[in-house]
Amino acid sequence: MIQHDSSHHQFVTYADSKWYLITSLDDYSRLILFAVLVERETTWTNIIALKVVILRYGIPYSYYIDSHSIYRFVQGRDSNWRNHYKLTDEVEPQWKQVLNDCGDMSKAAEIIRCTGNDFAVLVGRDSFLYGFLAYGSHGSVAATANIVPRLVVSIYELYQKGEYQAALEAQFKLAPLRMAFSLGSFPVIMKEALKLRSVDMGNTLKLIGSLDVEVREKLRKILEEIVK
Repeated sequence: MIQHDSSHHQFVTYADSKWYLITSLDDYSRLILFAVLVERETTWTNIIALKVVILRYGIPYSYYIDSHSIYRFVQGRDSNWRNHYKLTDEVEPQWKQVLNDCGDMSKAAEIIRCTGNDFAVLVGRDSFLYGFLAYGSHGSVAATANIVPRLVVSIYELYQKGEYQAALEAQFKLAPLRMAFSLGSFPVIMKEALKLRSVDMGNTLKLIGSLDVEVREKLRKILEEIVK
């Protein structure tokens, strides 16, 4: 387990201003895996910390974090709306999305191994649908299925028929759309993609910015390649 945190202090006695210290610490050995001082803390500076640690030491079993808004959405604190539509842990900040997308399948694989046929495991990572079927999952809850349902379902159906190469090719075909979700804050990519498919689900709340012309065009080309 890795403890990851930041602190804002005047670390040097004669410094003119406070700096942010971002650190990642191995909980067992107490080894400092990452440490950097920055004038301004952002989501990106914390994502860079993830990158450095994972590329050097591998993907950890878990991260221990506090309720900093960069790491965790907290209901009643991180929303300007009087009626809170999202509860704590129902929203994934970008830092957590990056961590979840690092590709560690070991936890889900262990759940499948330990539960066997007594428990149906559904995965939610669109880019690993084929891989988890090979591990023994029973299906998925995929965000991209809202946009290209036939393609997503075909991965499952082809795999069940034993047409593994065709299922893998369908997975690869889906991958660019899943990767495109990083082009904007959730759920703007899903809504814009549906609009491009002539299904208008309205606009996102004002807190979520819309896509600019360049990004929307990139998304359109991805969809054209998938549905052609």
